[in-house]
Amino acid sequence: MQIDISEKTKPIVSVIIPVRNEEENIARCLQSLSEQNISKDFFEVILVNDHSEDNTVNIAKRFGQQLNLKIFNLSEGETGKKEALSLGVKNCKALLFLTTDGDCVYSSGWIRNMLLYYRQHKDFLIAGPVYFHPPKSIFQRLLFAEQVLMNGVSKAGIGLNKPLMCSGANMLVEKEMFYDVGGYEFGKQLASGDDVFLLHAINRKWDLRVGFNNLSDCFVETSYPKSFKQFFNQRIRWAGKTKQLKSSFVFIVGVILTLSNLCFLMALPMIAYQNFFLIIVVVKIFLDVLFFYLLKPKKRIRFFDVLLLSIVFPFYSVIITLFSFKKRYEWKGRNLR
Repeated sequence: MQIDISEKTKPIVSVIIPVRNEEENIARCLQSLSEQNISKDFFEVILVNDHSEDNTVNIAKRFGQQLNLKIFNLSEGETGKKEALSLGVKNCKALLFLTTDGDCVYSSGWIRNMLLYYRQHKDFLIAGPVYFHPPKSIFQRLLFAEQVLMNGVSKAGIGLNKPLMCSGANMLVEKEMFYDVGGYEFGKQLASGDDVFLLHAINRKWDLRVGFNNLSDCFVETSYPKSFKQFFNQRIRWAGKTKQLKSSFVFIVGVILTLSNLCFLMALPMIAYQNFFLIIVVVKIFLDVLFFYLLKPKKRIRFFDVLLLSIVFPFYSVIITLFSFKKRYEWKGRNLR
């Protein structure tokens, strides 16, 4: 289906934001949307409240005059991001929708450039880059570099028609195609994975109809995990959904990555005894750094940060892979699977 996104069609796109306990972030998020370089008549904002226990909704209501804002609440018995997104899609007026998160802020051209990319390519699903806010500590610098790497991997995979991942914090979807693949039916047994399961569902049904918009003024910035525990649970959540994709390509990539990390970890304590193990470590680090820069990241990253990430990543990657086999994890005050 080719959708008319001329100025006669209003709203052109619906921005859907599922929220739960985002009182610290929602004002920045909505203020950023109010500063988009596109007329407010061309987009609506649909905020879906997932039983927030703080002041999120009251803060959001203050933006009723600045934005075409609608607020919906999940009913009793409905919980989770997929339920919130589904309610948002059901109530959106536009034939296209953007998904994002309540802790995000946006480049001023985000909505305009996602629509321009859609007009040019007519992809059913378009992903875009998501970055952390500018880093202030070494831990944040490592997370920032890793996120840049993930954006590059997402872009490369989609470009090769072998999608691996994408982020639901920056994603445009045709509403009709969303329903045509059953919405979030694929992977419904998991609380997370709304983004990657939808990406794979659409790609399986329509070959070459997913894209990645890497324009410099089309990015989303998100918040860092507040603690190591939150970071750890977030990564377990990401790793857990990968196992459910049933993609041979994703499985092979995962096996290669895990084995290379294990070889690196086993070689490290042996470098004092044989030069062969030192060669393994050096080659692994060199290939990691080379791969990072071959992805041509849009954001400038210090070489030291890339080097340090290549050393640290195998440690927590293997640990998180092992913990991802747990059935449950904690997220936003809930115990999920």
